[in-house]
Amino acid sequence: MRSHRSTTPQVPTTIEPQLEWATLAWRLQAPGCAACAAQREAETNALAWFLLENYRERATLNALTQGRYCLRHLATLLAQREPKLSVTLEFLVREEVRTVRGFRAALPRKRRTPWSGSTAGQRRLPRSARPADEPARCPLCEAGATAAAVAVEEVLILLGAEEGRSAYAASDGFCGPHAWIALREVPAGSADWLAGDFEKRLERMLPALNRYVGYQRGTDRAYADTDTWVEAIRLVWGESSGRVRDVTGGVAPS
Repeated sequence: MRSHRSTTPQVPTTIEPQLEWATLAWRLQAPGCAACAAQREAETNALAWFLLENYRERATLNALTQGRYCLRHLATLLAQREPKLSVTLEFLVREEVRTVRGFRAALPRKRRTPWSGSTAGQRRLPRSARPADEPARCPLCEAGATAAAVAVEEVLILLGAEEGRSAYAASDGFCGPHAWIALREVPAGSADWLAGDFEKRLERMLPALNRYVGYQRGTDRAYADTDTWVEAIRLVWGESSGRVRDVTGGVAPS
């Protein structure tokens, strides 16, 4: 990932309104995928607001009975060490007790059906149940996905103009997953250009990845200090934390 940014392009005359250009330039100024950045910001803000106020709001509590936080966001939440979340958990525990009681009450009525113990693996669970292997949508992930979709739309608005394409090409562009989302949504006139840009970014990675062969043979020890594989993950699977330094613990080389 490049460690620098060129100066913001001049406002073009072919794009209207100019506010849209300003949005594009702002989205592409920071390193990394603009959609991932929007996603992280939205998730961070949503969690902060939850800890500040929503942890006790009835609407939020009701929503959490239908969709729990994912493991990634639970780890972040637990790291906050907030005893006031006892208010949240008291509500959720009471609701879980009510659900379990309803489940138990229904068992005698189901024993003469395929729902019986002989087919326990097919047993129908309450609608509000949240088994580990079928998690509901995490509210924080939902907020992040919405913000990412908006960011993709804002960037795509301007790819129809040459100035917008130049700004995008000079940026880090979308990560792989968001590039494919963009290619699903982009107007036909810009689809080939965006796909070609993504293809070029992928192809530029191949020579650097091929250096690993030399590293295995002991002829390219310097490869161990590169972040090539991290950048490849970003392009193929997406950004896990937004910056190479976050993943590797060090600053990415220029």
